[in-house]
Amino acid sequence: MNERVLVIGNNTLDTDSRTENLARKNSSKNLGLITEDSNVDQSGYYHSSIADASSGYLINVAKQFDKVILLDQPLEEWTSKKLFLSSLKICQEVERNSNYWGTNVQYKDNKNIQIYTEWMNFFKTNKSFCIYPWINYNDDGGNNILCARTKTKIADVGTIENWRTHPEYVDIRQRMLRGERMPENCSTCYEYEDYGMDSYRVHDSLDFIAQLGIRNVKDLEQIDNPYYYEIRSSNKCNLMCRMCTPLYSHLLKKEFEENPDLVTDQQYWRDNYEYSNKLNTIDVKTLTHKHLVYLNGGEPTVMKETYQFMRKCIDTGHTDFGLTIGTNANFFSEQFWDLAKHFTQLHFSVSCDGYGIVNNYIRWRSNWDSIVENCHRIKQEGHQFTWNHVPTIWGIHRTHEFFEFASREFPQESLYLQYNFVDLHSAFISPMIEEVKESLRLTQETKLYYSDGKDCKSGIDGLLEHYKHYKTEPDKVEKFFKWNDIMDSARNIMMVDYIPDLDAYRPY
Repeated sequence: MNERVLVIGNNTLDTDSRTENLARKNSSKNLGLITEDSNVDQSGYYHSSIADASSGYLINVAKQFDKVILLDQPLEEWTSKKLFLSSLKICQEVERNSNYWGTNVQYKDNKNIQIYTEWMNFFKTNKSFCIYPWINYNDDGGNNILCARTKTKIADVGTIENWRTHPEYVDIRQRMLRGERMPENCSTCYEYEDYGMDSYRVHDSLDFIAQLGIRNVKDLEQIDNPYYYEIRSSNKCNLMCRMCTPLYSHLLKKEFEENPDLVTDQQYWRDNYEYSNKLNTIDVKTLTHKHLVYLNGGEPTVMKETYQFMRKCIDTGHTDFGLTIGTNANFFSEQFWDLAKHFTQLHFSVSCDGYGIVNNYIRWRSNWDSIVENCHRIKQEGHQFTWNHVPTIWGIHRTHEFFEFASREFPQESLYLQYNFVDLHSAFISPMIEEVKESLRLTQETKLYYSDGKDCKSGIDGLLEHYKHYKTEPDKVEKFFKWNDIMDSARNIMMVDYIPDLDAYRPY
């Protein structure tokens, strides 16, 4: 019986067929290929594209072969360094499970691995460093912050041109290089790491390091302009999510004004919700395939600023950069799809925190059937999306329902699981612990993967580890239910009609 060989490489099939030839030297048939592009001649063998499927899905494919080879090609031949890193992660995950799957992996002689390994060793010794201050311009509606995981304003740099040399940014970069932790800005990642979980600090940094070809720390000093723009140009939204505030949904402003007890954190409350549209300040002519622009909300698909930005990019002929849109996927206009077809690297981050009626309750005014229909439309239009799922008190005991749906309906899409450590949203009720454990156990059995290729078991283990250290505080539980009742009353609904199993734990 011939050995089944899976080869991972770039689009050499379009030139001299090195990828195919290498595979056929190892196996006269039973060949598989994973390349960057799906537009290659299949010639009777298995073929998939890194760009068309999540790393997790491809890992599931790889374990069905006897041997996996990562082709040793110059890094510059890859059109996207991030895709090379995805390929490397596929090989590493298969190697970790080689005894169980019976799959051999050939990749360690690849010259590109040395750079990756040196960076991994750097992160093991430096517990503070993160690449975001060197590459990321994040404007949270007029407030400059380090990244989306912190809400601490660090500066108002004014223009994007001032970002590189602003004193606060310079100071943060220096402190990170010294390995000095900064809990005032980076507590989310520190908390993940303290619980033994992977953090965005390491994961996102390695992705950008691979994509930008950054060989060492000295290369960082050569970066003059941001590569990653994360812009919140408005708080206009079509939903009224329970964990949200008027800062991020204009629809909540009236509800919060009429019910002041809903205001639990003054940091998120301000009288003026006028946003400065920093999208206008991006010079779109500088955007290349290496750049990433993330449009946040509110809901970007209902903001005029989003449409203006997309038209500007189309009119100037600059549409090959990475464009990610954070969306609740409830509504896409035909006008939006007409613009979207021009962008070659368009990705959607779909926020969904429960299955069916649970998500409708958490994300009020949401329509589950519309979400499912629109996610299929994203795929039909030739784009990718990632699930952005936040376990909260309203749905954590039914997490498995969402995971089972996602793995069944959209098996090739990956997951971006966020942990919510905010007291109000994760107020824990000790009698629920067995329900939560059972739901998370069932969740571990689903075939759903994170965007970095790991299966969801690792994240669920981390979630359980977090709750092992979480102690119930009865006053917080009562406070949560009273707060929730105020919101329900304002919306003329009752929790018991949507999530009766949670309502059963009401202390009064």
